[in-house]
Amino acid sequence: MEFKDIQANIIKNAERYSKDYGVTIDKEFCALKLTEELGEFAEAALTHARKSRPEKLLPEEESKKRLAHELADVVGMALVTADVYGINLEEALKEKWMKKHSEDSE
Repeated sequence: MEFKDIQANIIKNAERYSKDYGVTIDKEFCALKLTEELGEFAEAALTHARKSRPEKLLPEEESKKRLAHELADVVGMALVTADVYGINLEEALKEKWMKKHSEDSE
């Protein structure tokens, strides 16, 4: 599956969420939701690193799975946010992460 296909599926999922819950997915929603998801990822990372309250600790594999799901939420919301802002995230990633690396190696 290509990047654009993943993004299109995530956008469809966000559109269903918007319709099902009566939520307008606008720039403000995206900024706040992305922040929320990042916070949930941070909490999962602390738990996975065993730096949280004992009652939050999970077995290693369960903790890693939760961490992966929270990171997927961050990436998913980044894709939704890019769509709302009209940003081609694939091109932005190539320009920011891949082009710079290839220039450094020249």
